[in-house]
Amino acid sequence: MSQDPKRLDSLIVDVEDSTTLLKLYIGRLMKAPARAMFYPPLFEHASEISVAVAGLENVTPGREFLVRIATVLTSVAAEINATQSATSERVLVLQEAIDLLEAQIDHMIRLDDGPAREVASDLARLEALVHQAPADADPVAPSPSVRTDAALGEIFEEDPFDEFAMSDDFLDELVSGFDAALDASIAEASRAEHPPPDLAPSPAFVTDEIEPGHVELSPAEEQALKDLFAQIASSYVGPITDFVGKLRVGPVSTTWVDLCHPAITSMSRASESMGYANVQNALDAFGNLLVEVRQASRVVDGDSRVRVLTAYQHLAELLPATFPDVAPDPNAESESIILNSLLKQIKGVGRVTIARLFSAGLVSLGSYDMADPGDLAAAAGLKPALAARICELFRQYREVSELSSDSDLVMRRLEVLVSDLRAAQFEYKKATLEEWYTHQPSRSKARARRTRQQTMWKVNVALAELGEVRLLNALKDEIYDKRIERLKNLIECRAAGASGGAAS
Repeated sequence: MSQDPKRLDSLIVDVEDSTTLLKLYIGRLMKAPARAMFYPPLFEHASEISVAVAGLENVTPGREFLVRIATVLTSVAAEINATQSATSERVLVLQEAIDLLEAQIDHMIRLDDGPAREVASDLARLEALVHQAPADADPVAPSPSVRTDAALGEIFEEDPFDEFAMSDDFLDELVSGFDAALDASIAEASRAEHPPPDLAPSPAFVTDEIEPGHVELSPAEEQALKDLFAQIASSYVGPITDFVGKLRVGPVSTTWVDLCHPAITSMSRASESMGYANVQNALDAFGNLLVEVRQASRVVDGDSRVRVLTAYQHLAELLPATFPDVAPDPNAESESIILNSLLKQIKGVGRVTIARLFSAGLVSLGSYDMADPGDLAAAAGLKPALAARICELFRQYREVSELSSDSDLVMRRLEVLVSDLRAAQFEYKKATLEEWYTHQPSRSKARARRTRQQTMWKVNVALAELGEVRLLNALKDEIYDKRIERLKNLIECRAAGASGGAAS
């Protein structure tokens, strides 16, 4: 079904979000061209721009140059996504093409015919680069660590628009960053002077003191021995799989190490007595890694999280019956989404503050339930006023969450939020046009962006309460018009299902 031709002002608001996200992913690829997870959204947002440009009225002066620029964008993005590799040269072509797109739109707003000055001088060169095979450049394929990270499963990440919804308390965040760096240096010096005690050795399996000699086992005997080890280990592996299930969702307190390490030590000694050197080595490596992580921080996150999950995956490959593949804990995933989305709604809370809260071990909703503002401020190094705002928001959420088991109430709350999101998007588009035509930074656009993101965080909470985590993860890389459309479809489908159930 063809769409009606668009005016230039409609094109501006249609490509605003796509252009914003495309520039963000280009910036990320410049820093890490091997991050394969950036390739699909790169192609998706380039395609959105191309579709929007194709719908512009044919009689619009300068349209043909926008079409050529959009073709450059989609060609390069499609190439990167198809080959699953990127070069610095290709990423720079994308960056230049985006700059030309904005320059040409600005040129057309001023009612000037033909190409903008930058487009006239650079577009033909970019088109030549696109048609030139990139064989002379070394592609940067995803590194093994990146592929391993992707294999572990993607979890709910930061909403890309978060990076553009700057807090009004940016200076406070900057100062907090310096404070955090100072605290970290002091803590590091303290650890050097007073190293943490080693974890106490756990009771081992009762085994013979006599070391057996080398014995050749038949395949049937070998399998029987493996089955026996799996039966023995089954009573020990529970805390480990629980830990891994939560870790696959997000940061986890290192207090879990205290629960897992004794079981690891016992299974290691059992494997040693059975002569399973490869299993013993893998268990010892996993145990040593847990101790290292426990001593380094109060939270398993970042690189440490990837290392622990990779080490467990190695155990699962060696003994799949003992160490099964662990799916992300669905409750933990929803809880992680709710926790992050609630914190981001608080004025003055940004990445620095969230990192300090998590570093203090406050990584679950339960850890905030009984939190006192004074204790919270002391534990995470926050200002008392900010700690009080955090405690107040979680108090309010506790009152609302008591009703979250009623999906009908949550759906009604979601309907209101989607209506608010649509209104915020309208204000954002109106402010976008104002900014383009006046060539002045728009304060109303910044306010609309902030309101839009605040509303989206509340939507995240409602979706997590409804168990719509898959939809929530799918929304995070989409432009707001698509988010609103998919949320509207969810509400209609749920309403239709409820009506069908009532009728039957």
